[in-house]
Amino acid sequence: MDFLSSLSVFIRVAETGSFTKAADSLGVNRSLVTRRIQELEESLGTRLFFRSTREVTLTSEGEVLLERGRELLFQSSSLYAAVRDLAGKPLSGMLRIASSVVIGWVFLQQLAEEFLDAHPDVRLEMVTEDQEMNMIEEGVDIAFRVGHEMPPSYVAKRLGTVRNVFCAAPGYLKTVPPVSGPKDLERVEFLVNTYLGSKLRLTSATGEKASVEVHGRFVSRNTFINARACLEGRGVAMLPLEYAQPYVERDELVRLLPGWEGEPYGFFALYPDRAMSRTAREFLALVESRLRSYEGRVYYPMLEGIRMPTEPIHGTTRKNPAPGV
Repeated sequence: MDFLSSLSVFIRVAETGSFTKAADSLGVNRSLVTRRIQELEESLGTRLFFRSTREVTLTSEGEVLLERGRELLFQSSSLYAAVRDLAGKPLSGMLRIASSVVIGWVFLQQLAEEFLDAHPDVRLEMVTEDQEMNMIEEGVDIAFRVGHEMPPSYVAKRLGTVRNVFCAAPGYLKTVPPVSGPKDLERVEFLVNTYLGSKLRLTSATGEKASVEVHGRFVSRNTFINARACLEGRGVAMLPLEYAQPYVERDELVRLLPGWEGEPYGFFALYPDRAMSRTAREFLALVESRLRSYEGRVYYPMLEGIRMPTEPIHGTTRKNPAPGV
């Protein structure tokens, strides 16, 4: 029995909760997945899953194997990649990275250009979209995404944080009652970002928590579009702090509820559960290094003078669009 191969199959079953889904994601027959799990259980002398007609759940032994097995696979993949790259040849080949439109424009494009300048034999494609995607089917090496919970089918590495604040144009605020508390957000025209949803959680400077459900006639999944609508006086928007701050300083926007912020979101790098290419690892290292210099603030370049484009930026249409916001 190939233990590492069987361990990889076991982890995929645990993550998907299904032998069939695991087989589909691995591109193999369900019978092969079943056989690998049976062989692994026989070798270990214990059951790893409770099976029913509706679901597959881990036993206590399976939970231990999942936790330790993920680390073992990561270490083995890293070792393989490190030895493979010992020759020290210049980086080359195609690198595909994915993100939302706004993250690509504000943060990643500059790094991509720097990376290409440093490595002339590398070709790089940026997939900038505002929807979910299947990274394996799309051939994406690294996807960068903002949020709380990441898909369990990928490795997720937290790189930074996005703080969120509430803003509106001065002209719009003249038409509505004062917004003095979190619940007032439910009574205004809110520019809903469908990626983040309409149920928002807030945290005050003193640690107080609040939850609101906002509503509005204009919704979008693109931060650029919502920010543009906000600047035009069409309602209240939740925007990344560093994104909004330059407009607040120029009195183009007013920050509402200054004692409150939207619950912060993590900024993650996602990659398939397989050995990363040396090129992908080097690019990820560049992203991590730059974020450290920005104290983990993804939108920091906005504070250095980057402005929103005159015209809204839209992602291109793909069968399986890319993640993030």
